[in-house]
Amino acid sequence: SKATDYSKHKLLFEKHVDAVLLNKNLNLELQWDDRYKHCQEFYAEFKRRPLQKESYKGANIGAWIQSQIALKKKLLLPKNREQKLLLIDKNFFLEKHNEAWDKAFKLLQKFFKKYNRLPKEKEIFSKVKVGKWLINQRMLYNDGSLEEERANRLMALDKNVFISMHRKKWSDKCFLV
Repeated sequence: SKATDYSKHKLLFEKHVDAVLLNKNLNLELQWDDRYKHCQEFYAEFKRRPLQKESYKGANIGAWIQSQIALKKKLLLPKNREQKLLLIDKNFFLEKHNEAWDKAFKLLQKFFKKYNRLPKEKEIFSKVKVGKWLINQRMLYNDGSLEEERANRLMALDKNVFISMHRKKWSDKCFLV
């Protein structure tokens, strides 16, 4: 009967979907294990955490590490993975980059105090590309990966910090009309 055929096809379809999902989960698990292995090797070879855009053996492990840290902050990183990452470095989840960020931010503050404006992209101040650093902070903000505390510190410096120069000029022109 048609009802029996429908039930058989539905059951076959459900089994197929289950197999696809299982295969996808297995692939994701293998991918995580592969990145973890690359991370272990990187730490063993260089004795440090990779930078955010740093790749190793064709894998962008810097970004992968940042994603693992972000997952932990959101309480979404499984405990077994957290423990594995701590085996690589007991300080794996500590923010080692805070010092560098704070140093760059202090330089931005000095620039702002001296010139009463934010730097343009190619501006260098005290031998540091503060304009490029600020552009990177804007990009992180726009893709939702800039930490809220950092975004707040930048906005405290200039409330329009995340408005692009093009939009700011346009709004200034509109204001004059």
